[in-house]
Amino acid sequence: MLCYLGIHTMTQSVRIGSLPLSSLEEAILTSLLLEERYGLQIVDALKDITGNKIEINWGTIYPTLRKLKKRGLIESRLENKRLEVRRGNVRKYYKITPRGRHSVEEMEYIRQQLKHWKLS
Repeated sequence: MLCYLGIHTMTQSVRIGSLPLSSLEEAILTSLLLEERYGLQIVDALKDITGNKIEINWGTIYPTLRKLKKRGLIESRLENKRLEVRRGNVRKYYKITPRGRHSVEEMEYIRQQLKHWKLS
């Protein structure tokens, strides 16, 4: 049996190398679990998930996306077509990587273990 930060498991240890994630980083990764999204879609998803209880300004979301990309937790691609409505700008879509998915799973694992943790 392994013990890591008070968390016991028979099969795995929780590596904290990719942790910690801020609440915003975890929320962004979670919003990308099912599909890729561009910046505004991520913000809208987070507002929807939290019932509009989260305020995200543009000066926060894009630096956080760049940080997640630098850490290898997400990747991005530019849209193939230019949109007339957006005056020729292209959208950047973000997608969670296997490493990012693993980080979300680690956080969920720790959360579940803490729910059942009892002081000895």
